[in-house]
Amino acid sequence: MTKAVGAYKSIILGEPIDGDRKDKVYYGTRAGMQVSVVSRSGIDTSRAVIRVEHRREDAVAFCRDYVQNVTDKCIQDELAVDLQNKFTGDCKTGRFTTITGQTFVFFGRNTATNAGTMGNDFVLIDPDTNQPLDGSMASGYPVAIDQFKELCPARVR
Repeated sequence: MTKAVGAYKSIILGEPIDGDRKDKVYYGTRAGMQVSVVSRSGIDTSRAVIRVEHRREDAVAFCRDYVQNVTDKCIQDELAVDLQNKFTGDCKTGRFTTITGQTFVFFGRNTATNAGTMGNDFVLIDPDTNQPLDGSMASGYPVAIDQFKELCPARVR
């Protein structure tokens, strides 16, 4: 599923293929739930940081692509969504915090026999519940793993 999402983003939305630097990062699973990358520092280190801004153009993308109605109210409501201005990671331990403030731990490649069908090529654990994300859109896996890949690309090669 993650590969299908990546292919969709690349072909339909014109985003770079994974591994290429992106100037937009998704914070949610709905179309247009994106923020703009402002800066990157410490990529692939224990202090990886990507600073982001939730800009008007990002809100317009959400209203256009998901709501399918670009209005001032929609744009204002989208810009009011509570997001962090950065996401961070420790690429040595795999612990990272997303744009929405959730913390996960990256455990490496998924070796389970159903990994390919579940869409989770890698294991992400929620440290609060000690449970892995199942790879579905509902679990937030595609968004979380994409943010980790931006912070720690060497860990997912």
